[in-house]
Amino acid sequence: MRSATIRLIASSGILAVLAAGCGDGDGEGEDGDNGENGSGDTSNPVTEEMRSWDGCEVLDDLQPIMDYMQIEAIQGDEGFNSSRYGEGLDQQAATCSGQVTVSSWEYSDGTPRVNDGELWVSIIPWDTEEEAQASYQARSVDDVEAQLGQSSTLQETDRVELGSEWDEGVLLVLEDEQARFLNAYARDGNWLLTVSIRYNDNSGDEYFNENQEILDGTIEDYTYSFDDEELQQWLVDEYVPTVHQDITDMTGQE
Repeated sequence: MRSATIRLIASSGILAVLAAGCGDGDGEGEDGDNGENGSGDTSNPVTEEMRSWDGCEVLDDLQPIMDYMQIEAIQGDEGFNSSRYGEGLDQQAATCSGQVTVSSWEYSDGTPRVNDGELWVSIIPWDTEEEAQASYQARSVDDVEAQLGQSSTLQETDRVELGSEWDEGVLLVLEDEQARFLNAYARDGNWLLTVSIRYNDNSGDEYFNENQEILDGTIEDYTYSFDDEELQQWLVDEYVPTVHQDITDMTGQE
């Protein structure tokens, strides 16, 4: 028997879906899944609870990220896409995700410049720690290598280890000529957290400096409200640890 593990990879502003072929014989996949959605009978109450969660409800509709980046709008009429375990594109996870307009400004001729982005946060429970370890390896190593292989211009520019509250965790920073990608992967026992943020290069500061004599407003109207490195550090020092604490509080873990 063969099954497919679906994972999402951000590449040059497009979410590409990788279908990773799984093992046969016993029905277990490369991420240790048992059955088509990576689920099996479990007696772990924490896993069972996490598998009942609505992604956006648990993750506060990604409002902390929205606030820190001062994101202008969520694209589409429905808000963020929220899914429970067994639903959506990544059926191993409860997710909250969506396309966003990070910022916008106008060229001197009135043509709008819209800076797109994408947010994707997932909580991924497994029956055992061994399955979670395999999933962490697949997502933080195998999927990233595949992502880098999709484009000759995409490069890893930084790698930061996450805090001691995680058994293993890393923030990977990838960049190409069009966008910046912040991808955090973290595992605590038998569950994972993944955070993916993509946003286009803006170049508004350069445009303003070259044309300020004919433009209205100030340079702040043409640039992002956040600094690249400060956003990266905020994810490592504040956002990811806070989500970890929220989840452990909800599940009664220590």
